[in-house]
Amino acid sequence: LTGRLKRWIALRKTPPSERKIAIILYGFPPGYGATGTAALLNVPRSLLKFLQALQDQGYNLGEIPKDGEDLIRHVKEADEILNKQQTTVNTKTLEKWLGYLLTTRIEKQWKSLTDTGIKTYGDEFQIGGVQLGNIWIGVQPPLGIAGDPMRLMFERDLTPHPQYAAFYKWLQNDFQADAVVHFGMHGTVEWLPGSPLGNTGYSWPDILLGNLPHLYIYAANNPSESMLAKRRGYGVLISHNVPPYGRAGLYKELMALRDLISEYREDPEKNHALKEAICKKIVDTGLDADCPFEDAKKLGISFTPENVRMFSGHAFNDYLVKL
Repeated sequence: LTGRLKRWIALRKTPPSERKIAIILYGFPPGYGATGTAALLNVPRSLLKFLQALQDQGYNLGEIPKDGEDLIRHVKEADEILNKQQTTVNTKTLEKWLGYLLTTRIEKQWKSLTDTGIKTYGDEFQIGGVQLGNIWIGVQPPLGIAGDPMRLMFERDLTPHPQYAAFYKWLQNDFQADAVVHFGMHGTVEWLPGSPLGNTGYSWPDILLGNLPHLYIYAANNPSESMLAKRRGYGVLISHNVPPYGRAGLYKELMALRDLISEYREDPEKNHALKEAICKKIVDTGLDADCPFEDAKKLGISFTPENVRMFSGHAFNDYLVKL
């Protein structure tokens, strides 16, 4: 606690132009184009506005990209492609940063520091990111363990994989960040194994975040999970409103079908001629494949306006209710 207080005081005393800030984006689930996304937050536009605000306050950012999508693309490329210009952490360096006991815990879980296949190339762990002056932007490493994050929190023998540990230790020891910002809801560091509520020195959120001042941009409508970010991740929560919701409604063909069904139901006997139009619209929209007319399906008969005449009005009305 005193160590974190000292770091917050030091952050306040450091001139903005000299502060080094690490911004962590998310890429979950990996491989599905989710890099630089967050729940209920437009990350590209929000990140760009955040960087512009930092620059206005005197932070050293150099030249900021004009388009948020371009910035996200550069960060994604830096995270996925290994080249000579990228930062790496050697296994010996990681062992030094972690110490014998923590290194042993990781090796017990993962068998080896270098055989996980997760952003590991020989004896080097990839730390991909984009640096703008004193601001570094990277993507949080994947967990490497399939399953519910709650499982990670309660199975205390589990550990993050070596590259995950190298990522956060690099922020502390090599980049020497004055603060870290997790950008949007939500990441995984606060879900890592350890004590469920109050961290100890053996809890992985405590080990990896250390005394770093931590700010967490989080949606205001999720207080339950944000408490984990606060209690286990030591995050200072910066809440944002969620986008307004509206009815999605139906697209054109389904609206027409709805109107036909409504008119038919007003008086099925009088409006029986609408059956053909309703059936044709169901076929045109493909709804007969998603919600088949079971009476016809059992007999192996295709759903057409002509074939529907073979069935009772009661069967057809029941189908419309199901539809």
